[in-house]
Amino acid sequence: MTTGLNIDIERIVRATVQKYLGTSAPLPVGSRLSEDLGIDSLAFVTILMELADQLRLDLTAVEINLKEVDTLQDIVELVMALVAAKTARQ
Repeated sequence: MTTGLNIDIERIVRATVQKYLGTSAPLPVGSRLSEDLGIDSLAFVTILMELADQLRLDLTAVEINLKEVDTLQDIVELVMALVAAKTARQ
């Protein structure tokens, strides 16, 4: 089920990745980070830290396995899990 929050998170993730890449080109959520966007693990961590700062998220709230984050959709789902963990603690 797609909710307004999910759409907002997807928009924020896309905008953050676009900013990092220096582009305004549309980024399909199926884009592979390394192969399609040229994002390596260090860049991914930088992007994730930026998202955590923007959304005031605790990166230790969920287990993050970098090997399981392959697409832009994976980042969206990870951020949604972090938001859910934040909401559960409040």
